[in-house]
Amino acid sequence: FVGSAWLKRAHGFAQGFEEYLEPTGWNIQDATPILERASNWIRARRADKKRKPYFVYIHLMDVHGPYQFEWGDFDAVRSSPSLGADRPLTREESLSRPPYLEARIQWGSRDKAIRNRRASWRAFYAAAVRGFSRRLGSFLDAGKQEGWLEDGLLVLTSDHGEELLEHGGWDHGRNLHQHQLHVPLLVR
Repeated sequence: FVGSAWLKRAHGFAQGFEEYLEPTGWNIQDATPILERASNWIRARRADKKRKPYFVYIHLMDVHGPYQFEWGDFDAVRSSPSLGADRPLTREESLSRPPYLEARIQWGSRDKAIRNRRASWRAFYAAAVRGFSRRLGSFLDAGKQEGWLEDGLLVLTSDHGEELLEHGGWDHGRNLHQHQLHVPLLVR
């Protein structure tokens, strides 16, 4: 069950899977429908009287540019000391920011000055993490209630981190700094 356009069936990633859910367009940045489909599939497997072992791979894109978050999450994290020192972006930093990173941000009546603050961009990312944590938490809570979480092995990791001006750049995939390489690996 994948939300990444890079993992399309056409690229051979569906090999060996009985069911393969992939995005019809670009990345799916809301885990909810993917996790619902995965939950339904797991329930169906558990209802099968044969109860054969199974493997489920879920690749989610919620915490990935273009950043998508709820403003309530942004407000909750925007003053966190973990974001580092705030300062205005330099002209060069603003111009080097990939436009796609803010493609889904609904600025509306928000103070557009936050668009050019270093801590704001880190808070956008942190807000996306916070929202994703809620969606994943609901999925795991359901798994605990239904018993499949206790019967299985859960591995949670990330394919990369994100650069938010730690070394003067944006995005990921352009260097090997710790903030891009040091990702969680949780095994339960």
